[in-house]
Amino acid sequence: MTAIVLNLFECKQRSERSAGATPIAGCAPEQTIEQIAETLRIGESAATGATGAYPPDPVFDRFLPEDLRVVSGEYWTPLEVVGRAAGWFEELQIGTVVDIGSGAGKFCVAAALAGHCRFVGVEHRPRLVATARALAQLFKVDDRVHFVEGALGQVPVPPAEACYLYNPFEENLFPVDERMDRSVDLGAARHTRDIAIVEQLLQRARAVATSRGRRS
Repeated sequence: MTAIVLNLFECKQRSERSAGATPIAGCAPEQTIEQIAETLRIGESAATGATGAYPPDPVFDRFLPEDLRVVSGEYWTPLEVVGRAAGWFEELQIGTVVDIGSGAGKFCVAAALAGHCRFVGVEHRPRLVATARALAQLFKVDDRVHFVEGALGQVPVPPAEACYLYNPFEENLFPVDERMDRSVDLGAARHTRDIAIVEQLLQRARAVATSRGRRS
């Protein structure tokens, strides 16, 4: 990774996020995949100023399985944030982005629709990786969006020009009965370890970027 842009958006309090969770079937306005993609592209062009240019999150989230749709507002990036990040990537001429903790693939897929980058998501839950790959195929961006199954420290972080995180480690600190599921090992020790891995990643990226700057 020769350069890195870190978009770390703080999550809201869990109670606020849960209150705003995405409604399930029948509540989202009906739009085709093509209409959603076009709206995201329009939104990206206005990312530096206009608000409200993006589809409501339930419009996109209805393409997720029902149980994931319900928790989307708690775990995954809102479309307005996706559009803002995609606008930054375009402005900085970023070609490749790695999303650490990519979940069901919402950020990678929506950002690919909004811009021209290639995305690789790293996700430790096998079911979410399968869902993300299906979502990329559904929206026909699977030529630019790929997902790697594994946890930080167990699989190498794919090389990229930018790194995106949407507070992927907070779930480690949730009470057990408030976590998404029990399919992966979580806890305070893993929270500390994963943050240390990302900090090391950032330090290496800064060192390479500084070295290249001196040579130029």
